[in-house]
Amino acid sequence: MFFKIIITIIIILLLFSDIKNIKSKFKQYLKK
Repeated sequence: MFFKIIITIIIILLLFSDIKNIKSKFKQYLKK
């Protein structure tokens, strides 16, 4: 149970960082 919580948190953090990366890449794309 505790292990599942840790995995869920890690996945959420990964998704959050991915969203940030996508946003920054999108901004760079708009600058071109």
